[in-house]
Amino acid sequence: MSATVATAAVLALSGGVAAAQEPATAEVLELSFPVLDLETETVSLDSSVNRVEDGEDVRVTLAADVLFRFNSARLGGSAPNRLTEAVRDIRSLKPDEVTVLGYTDSKGSTGYNAGLSRRRAEAVGQALARELGGGGPELSTEGRGEADPVAPNQTEDGEDDPAGRKRNRRVEIRIPKR
Repeated sequence: MSATVATAAVLALSGGVAAAQEPATAEVLELSFPVLDLETETVSLDSSVNRVEDGEDVRVTLAADVLFRFNSARLGGSAPNRLTEAVRDIRSLKPDEVTVLGYTDSKGSTGYNAGLSRRRAEAVGQALARELGGGGPELSTEGRGEADPVAPNQTEDGEDDPAGRKRNRRVEIRIPKR
């Protein structure tokens, strides 16, 4: 669009006189902008708790290393403190249902990892139910094993990636917004 036509368009919109003197060939620009859901993320200082909120739900992800000992589905002593954020979100959002998903890294057999991740999700679900007391939301649990990794379990050259595997061992609590 030329500067003259743009000026004429502005003047025409504002009721200016010069608009009548400009040619009537002004182009109409249609602008469209995508509407994106706002997503906020909060990560604890030690990266053991990650909270992501978007338009649909709140997801609290806890590193399995701070909840469980190696190869165990029994919650450790610091687990209740780590679940505090999820409990606070559940109480404030008052959802009808909360989903707890357990994940492992890719070490070990697929079947073993599926069972371990399920037992860990169930342990977290039971702890949440105790903390929330009766009348809380329906809690469902699912073990996803090594599915849906958030980091590579191996480096590009095929070597083991302990840092990536550590990030994949996690429990995710999904709390839908109403």
